[in-house]
Amino acid sequence: REQEALGIVQAGRALLDAIVDVRTPRILLLVRNAFGGAYASFNNYPTGADLVLALPTTRVAVMGPAGKEFVYKDELRKARARAKQMESEARAALDARGVPSAEAETEAKHEAQAWLRGVEAELSARYERELMNPREALALGSISRLVMPNEIRKAIAEGLVFFMRHYE
Repeated sequence: REQEALGIVQAGRALLDAIVDVRTPRILLLVRNAFGGAYASFNNYPTGADLVLALPTTRVAVMGPAGKEFVYKDELRKARARAKQMESEARAALDARGVPSAEAETEAKHEAQAWLRGVEAELSARYERELMNPREALALGSISRLVMPNEIRKAIAEGLVFFMRHYE
């Protein structure tokens, strides 16, 4: 809130306006992560980039890791409901064996939460593998080319040479 009161939104808009207004060849190299607004507000194709390169280890997505909550919301809802059901079943089984109530509750909750963390970790890995990888961005046209670290200078130089010859 403090940053908003100091004008961070206006400063971000001014930065985006400056990027959009650049009239020279524009090349973007994605090195690490490019998520949501950060990717959208920097030199990408929708804002006028001419060439977008990415390392094979780059993570590119509309939403960062938290996006799994939206993409897999049905699976997560079912898993969370199943975890509650597992917790009550485990508690009932422990109560039937004569385990003290507080201990049964703690143990049942721990087992259910451990299972749920496993499911969530699996969905996180799936989200990274399927939607946050640069090959998906390449297939969608968000980036032009994947480059290995030892090819970066050559790829940028080739882009510059091309744009120096063809740019208006």
